[in-house]
Amino acid sequence: MSDRGRRAARKILFIALALALSVVAVELILRVAAAVIPEVDAILGSGTSPTVPDPVLGHRPAPQMSDSDTTGFRNPRRPRSVAVVAIGDSQTYGTGVTRQDSWPHVLDVEHGIPTYSMAYGGYGVTHYLVLAREALEQLDPELIVVAIYPGNDLLDSWRMVHQRGQLQELLPDGADALGSTDDRSGEPPPQSEWLRLREATAGTDRGVGSLRTALARHTRLYGLARAVKRTAARSFVSGAGLERTDPDPDVVRATVAEADPDMLFPVRVGAVTTVLTPGARRAVVDLSDARIREGLRLSLEAIRRLQSEASKNGVRVVLLLIPTKEHVFAPWVDVADGVNVVRQLVDDETRIWGEFTALCDDLDLDCINALGGLRGAVQDGSNPYFSDWDGHPSKLGHRVIAGAVAASVEMRDLPSRRSSD
Repeated sequence: MSDRGRRAARKILFIALALALSVVAVELILRVAAAVIPEVDAILGSGTSPTVPDPVLGHRPAPQMSDSDTTGFRNPRRPRSVAVVAIGDSQTYGTGVTRQDSWPHVLDVEHGIPTYSMAYGGYGVTHYLVLAREALEQLDPELIVVAIYPGNDLLDSWRMVHQRGQLQELLPDGADALGSTDDRSGEPPPQSEWLRLREATAGTDRGVGSLRTALARHTRLYGLARAVKRTAARSFVSGAGLERTDPDPDVVRATVAEADPDMLFPVRVGAVTTVLTPGARRAVVDLSDARIREGLRLSLEAIRRLQSEASKNGVRVVLLLIPTKEHVFAPWVDVADGVNVVRQLVDDETRIWGEFTALCDDLDLDCINALGGLRGAVQDGSNPYFSDWDGHPSKLGHRVIAGAVAASVEMRDLPSRRSSD
């Protein structure tokens, strides 16, 4: 090798070494920052799973997460007793917002109603029965608010009983774990719908899944890269250089190559803009699917048992009905635009609500429907959801829901006492 070649090789080696040392230095800085600052750890990801296995629920929130109490639920501490326990899924947990902005926390702090959250993503109404039993035994509540979200609660309930074999007490006498459904094989259609949506918006890359898992567990630098990617993706969906609360529907349409309105459908109401996912969401409320019908039956039975057990303990129960984002924005969706599926979704969701409200009448329960308040926010020019295709309520949406709960009849007679540590 010539002198010139050796000098070039040394230069390349020096650059590579400098880059390697820089990566190590950045990794060490990020690790120290994550260890000292919980918010940084939450952004970068600790490599620790946010859930732990549970033999009945399937999973529980992990207690070591930065905004969780000693049992894993999203509270500043675990009390010995509390006035209200809020049970639900990610719509109640507050996916996409801080703990302080989730509706149970707003109900607690801003409305002065001591509230403890027992909510997490992936739970359905059958899970809520299990959680209510725990609350009755451990938290001595005066009232339990059960937040029902048809956007996946019925499917999650079906899976818990018929795929995982839990809560067999909810099955009719003599029925086996799959005796109430027409299709015993494979994943329900909603799974394929969500996969189709993810492929259209982000693509799939299954070949590097194990590598990603290893990187997530062992390096904070990868967590930083993921955080940057998430931010960039949201900016892309919402329009380059635009805030998440003000997307350009034309940019959103261009994001999906096929422009399938059943998958992603941007809608604008005055200054309020967002993106609906009617096809994927309809699949999990489709009452023509035997699994969804069975999930509804299981859910109604779970509420009956929950109310019965709560009543024996002198505890009141309130049902909170949280609508899908598509249901909230349905009045402003033009059927001529090719989204008849939104109308079908609303029809099925309305039938589901009818079943729950009839149950409330039968059991003499207060039934709160957040639909009016959320639509009212849209009419007033405020967005209770995010501007992208995320179906979870925004900070404003959680405040609206908290207000609806606080205004309910059951809350008026509730003593304003703080949680006992």
